[in-house]
Amino acid sequence: MAEWSKAAVSKTVVLLLRDRGFESHPLRSIVRYMKYLPILCVLCVLVMNPFLSHADDIQTAIDSAVRGEYQKAINDAGQILAKSPDNLRARLVLSHLYLETGGYAKAESLLEYFPAITESTLSKLNPLDLLWLARGTWVYATRKGDKNLFQRVVRDYLPMIEKLSDDPILHSALYIFWGNCYLEKGDLPAAAGCFSDTLKANPSSAEAYLGLAKAYYITSNRQKALENINIALSLLPITSDAASIVLPIISLRAEAYNLMASAQLINDQFSNALNSVNNALTINPNAISFRATKASIYYLNNNLADFNKECLNVMEVNKNPALFYLTIADNLDRRLFYMEATGFYEKTLSMDEHLWDARTATGFNYMHLGPDFEGKGRKLLDEAF
Repeated sequence: MAEWSKAAVSKTVVLLLRDRGFESHPLRSIVRYMKYLPILCVLCVLVMNPFLSHADDIQTAIDSAVRGEYQKAINDAGQILAKSPDNLRARLVLSHLYLETGGYAKAESLLEYFPAITESTLSKLNPLDLLWLARGTWVYATRKGDKNLFQRVVRDYLPMIEKLSDDPILHSALYIFWGNCYLEKGDLPAAAGCFSDTLKANPSSAEAYLGLAKAYYITSNRQKALENINIALSLLPITSDAASIVLPIISLRAEAYNLMASAQLINDQFSNALNSVNNALTINPNAISFRATKASIYYLNNNLADFNKECLNVMEVNKNPALFYLTIADNLDRRLFYMEATGFYEKTLSMDEHLWDARTATGFNYMHLGPDFEGKGRKLLDEAF
């Protein structure tokens, strides 16, 4: 039990014993005792679940992050982590915030904690903490391109969580994360299977439908992608901006709007795409990926004046916005504008050499350019894999 909770319980017990009415008429003592009931209820909850106060604290930081209030979120998450260095949720949230705002070295320093957790510590973690451990280890692996860590997450941690808990809510979060792991690795059938398993456990999971939409988007089935995005949005209350399970600093509803904009962009629906991404930016005006989608719309619609403005404005959030340029490059690459995408891919790597997705995407981009670039492409892909 935390020291502060021990002190609070002791103080309450003393107050109860000092209440002389406790020794008098039974009815009077019950009435007097009831005035302490709210205190006891709160203490019991905190004693039974010592992580609850931390969860509430970090939720405040997450709420700030999904609104784009990154510095406030960083300060709040940093304070929590300073008090509780073993708080996995706070550590992962703060890591994502640093990655979003360009503090790449700080993020990696925080993320090193996850793969270094010992077997003895691992055996003491509950299933929810194991899921946070898996997520942190996966993010670190994507920074380092460490295939052993990828395998540890998918082969060891995720099946372990599945066996340890039969909680449908936890299983829903587990399968969503598992599905996104497969998405990142390009195993779309396995990803779709995970999202389908999520819907069996939780038929109203908006994030599962969004996962299916991502899989359809990657396979160029834009119509099915849009159908699943609309289902996801219909399941999300317009007054709620719950954070994504996969990326806990981004609103799920905003992510759905951004994916919708990306699908519309591929179909040259520039006006619709701009409306959709503006819906996402209304929720979080500073999200790097949303601003990159907007910049891509301007670029592909030959509006270079507004494109250049976006490139300048994003610097207010992140001085080295690698994800911004990676997203633009990916959008050009999907349109088969390989040569134009190359410059943006190279700019991405110059800003963040540890962005594993950028290494693989740049390698494939070089391969598309023909024999003159094949050597460079193979070198990057060899490094990445």
